[in-house]
Amino acid sequence: MSLLVGLGLVAVVFAVVLKVMYLDDVPLRVSRETTILTEPLTADGRVDYVAAAESGRYPPEMETDENGFRLIIQGLGPSLQHTPETRQQIYEKLGLDSNAPPTLAYEQPYRVLERYAQAEETAGNLPANMNANQFLGQLDAKLDDPWTLDEFPMMADWLTQNGPALDLVAEAVRKPVFVIPWAQFDEASLFFSTPGEEIQRMRSFARGFRCRARYRMATGDVDGAIDDIVSCARMGRHLQNGEFMTKKLVGIANEAVAFAIGAGSSLEHQPTEEQWQRLIDELNNLPERETDLICHEVERWMVLSAIQCLARNDPDSEHLLHEEQWNLLQERNYGIDWNIVIERVNERYDEAVAGATITRLDPATLDGFMSRPRRSYLIGEFLAPSFVPSIEQYREVRNRNVCKENILRIVLAMLLYETQHGTLPPAFSVDEQGRPLHSWRVLLLPYLGYDELSANIRLDEPWDSAHNRQFHRADVSIFQCPSPAHGAGMTSYSVVEGPTCAFQGGEGKRLDTFGPRSAHLVLIVERTDAVNWMDPTSELSFADACMGINCPGANGMGSVHEGGVHIGQRSGRVTFISENIKFDNIPRLLEGKIEEPY
Repeated sequence: MSLLVGLGLVAVVFAVVLKVMYLDDVPLRVSRETTILTEPLTADGRVDYVAAAESGRYPPEMETDENGFRLIIQGLGPSLQHTPETRQQIYEKLGLDSNAPPTLAYEQPYRVLERYAQAEETAGNLPANMNANQFLGQLDAKLDDPWTLDEFPMMADWLTQNGPALDLVAEAVRKPVFVIPWAQFDEASLFFSTPGEEIQRMRSFARGFRCRARYRMATGDVDGAIDDIVSCARMGRHLQNGEFMTKKLVGIANEAVAFAIGAGSSLEHQPTEEQWQRLIDELNNLPERETDLICHEVERWMVLSAIQCLARNDPDSEHLLHEEQWNLLQERNYGIDWNIVIERVNERYDEAVAGATITRLDPATLDGFMSRPRRSYLIGEFLAPSFVPSIEQYREVRNRNVCKENILRIVLAMLLYETQHGTLPPAFSVDEQGRPLHSWRVLLLPYLGYDELSANIRLDEPWDSAHNRQFHRADVSIFQCPSPAHGAGMTSYSVVEGPTCAFQGGEGKRLDTFGPRSAHLVLIVERTDAVNWMDPTSELSFADACMGINCPGANGMGSVHEGGVHIGQRSGRVTFISENIKFDNIPRLLEGKIEEPY
């Protein structure tokens, strides 16, 4: 009997130990090692990451008309995607009366084309074997070049009705601050607190600026087109300086829209020297890009806020996970130490910031008996890919955008040079015997803000003379794409030389000799092999450039950007060309004899 009692006690003790050591959850504690922040706290003891994100990040101007976003809310009201609760929060945080109705309305141009295409389909006016979506695609592609109301009469009302809204946004982005307040969807999670609706609305404004700019070009309002390009770029830069990654990515996208508009897209109405200079000056005066340190901090808080929700089993936690992950956590018969989970997620976040790719753990790894610490560690590994942002991919998107801006500034410098000299710069300067002296890059230095460097280079001596050799490793960052690991003084930006190209040898060419349909004439390309920025003998030949894009073993057009290369065009726009472009189209592309799409 005593043996049975003893065995029973052992079983009870074993069950208790098993429960405590393996089956019970260990609650998340607030500490530097786990939650990173230890204050502020909510009434129930959780870290208030929303309050932390807002604290110290709202400048005094936020509730004044010096905050450009406040002007947008005054004129247009919050996005229609907001709930009544989040709308009210936005009004209150901006110091505005939520009962004051908006005075303006905005609709992106695509919606007008969409209604028109549907109406034409209903009326039976579409070409044979074409539906409304196909017709819409054709219209939208044509609207991507300069257009007039003769071509798009259905856009007349859009210009009239939406012009005031775009003018308001243009005024707003010139204000010294542009702060979008947080609007909290859910008390528990920062993931439900981001102002995503407002950020996405900025993308629709960018499309509006692009559409109106191209109308203005076609009708001769070059200054108006430049205003729209600059407004789009300024809006993008404000968003890039935001505190979380989605905001930055939309900002990058908006800037890319601006860089692709092209102030010289209408050859009938080319910008003057003064107008090209104004565009260059405006781009030089964009707000400086801020570092990503604040973004990484706030993004981490978003991650930790989500883990905090899961650890507390908050009602909205299910929306944070994929179905497979949610089911795994809900159907488990084992305990989790949430402190180990969050510590591992923090480690993975640090690894992502350092450049690592966060891969997904096979859930089968969690099968079988193992200690609670080990299982908790693996659960942190399992959850990390869902929460830790792809910082490595973000950096490449950011670098691609800097590359686009570099190419745009070089193209604008070439176009300004052409208005002053009557020709583009030559591929290289020559001495009296016709021998190459300096690359076109050296000739453009005064147009790119490198006056001091330009003054120190002896243009009457070869690029590799004893004096000029000291500048071979100069830091001329505008000639370097930030993605590849170039050595000092190396560049992957090139012109293409050939009789039918924009450049050939030591004599500059006139743009007006390329015909009335040459807005897409290529001025700059990316190349696979880097060369010294001063080298006058290293430009791509037409034959090499025509070998294709990103061709293995070929020293032609190519880049580290996945899928293609950036090119800068006579129109003053930067375009990304797919490596899958039809081979026969490459010569026509380089010569400016092809219309988009490529």
